[in-house]
Amino acid sequence: MKIAYLSNNYDTSNINFKHGWAYYLTRSFKDIGVELVIVPAYEPFYLKLLKIKQRLLKIIFGKNNPWSRITYLQKYEAKKRAKFLKSIDYDACFTFGSISTAYLKIDKPLYFYTDAVFASLLDKYENFSNMSTSYIRQANLSEKMAFDNARRVFLSSNWAAKEAAVIYGVDPKKMVIAEFGANLEKILPHDEIISNIEQKSLDIINFVFIGWDWKRKGALQAIEIVNELRSRGINVKLTFVGCEPEYSKEKYDFVEVTGYLKKDSEEGALRFNSILLKSHFFIMLSKYETFGQVYCEANAFGIPCIGADVLGVSTVIKDGVNGLLINPDDEIEKIVERIFELIIDKEKYITLCKSSLNKYETRLNWNTCAQTIYRTIIETKDEA
Repeated sequence: MKIAYLSNNYDTSNINFKHGWAYYLTRSFKDIGVELVIVPAYEPFYLKLLKIKQRLLKIIFGKNNPWSRITYLQKYEAKKRAKFLKSIDYDACFTFGSISTAYLKIDKPLYFYTDAVFASLLDKYENFSNMSTSYIRQANLSEKMAFDNARRVFLSSNWAAKEAAVIYGVDPKKMVIAEFGANLEKILPHDEIISNIEQKSLDIINFVFIGWDWKRKGALQAIEIVNELRSRGINVKLTFVGCEPEYSKEKYDFVEVTGYLKKDSEEGALRFNSILLKSHFFIMLSKYETFGQVYCEANAFGIPCIGADVLGVSTVIKDGVNGLLINPDDEIEKIVERIFELIIDKEKYITLCKSSLNKYETRLNWNTCAQTIYRTIIETKDEA
């Protein structure tokens, strides 16, 4: 079967672009034998002027209206792509996100994949804040049309599916859950991870935090938790990867900051792997998180994750299976107590590590995601 892939703003050749979603998923499609035809994005000649106008609106009026969801631009690109699709042979059309699908009129089944619906993100993330009323209205209309236009929609979490049903009235039968995978170039062999788990010493407990938006992702809370564990006599260290949080270096001398690591470079990958192989827990108690691919990456190394039960995280972290799912209202002491119980019980901790690795191998990987999507397309493409 041949699938036409709408490239839009998700560059399939760039491992670092838009979280690497398109890169890893399209690679996994190819790994399982799916033939892809890349359909290019079409940008009007006046797009640069429009971007300047949007920036001025933000500066002068404080309104953030991204050009990507402006109706006449969506219609322009949809028309161009429909023309291109008529010239090629394909069985189904697939893309990331709803933006490219709302106004696309084609005679083949259309599918898209997303981690959240537009309305759910308003005022939670910076790039979804301070939008004008008229912009929100047209973006919601576009989102609804995209769902109506699709044969099936793939969502990364149960939360996203529930929001689509409640806000846009999407039939649950039209939605399929397909979790994202770990964005890792080379996955270490199963036996190597198991050996590493079994040989880990609990004399020094290493926590790791990965993410650039450290304020939203709870970096300071992670420091407080680790500090509280130290007050209980546990020798604990915390490493930050991908960010440089602002904290008291004199007070919290157990914290190490590595900055950004390029996982697609040999040096960066070796450093990244080294940090995770020696880590005992991954901690990221985000205020908002539609999914959290770093949880998948931690589980790929057999590391249990500690995350807050917000938005889509409960699909990724199953409490007691591949980590601890924390009530965001819990006090630090309660969170610390749950972690402490694992640290003092090595057998229980090792069991959780192995269960975490199993969660990655069975669900939280890109090949499983690609197979779920491909199988669904095969089963539904000929529906009336």
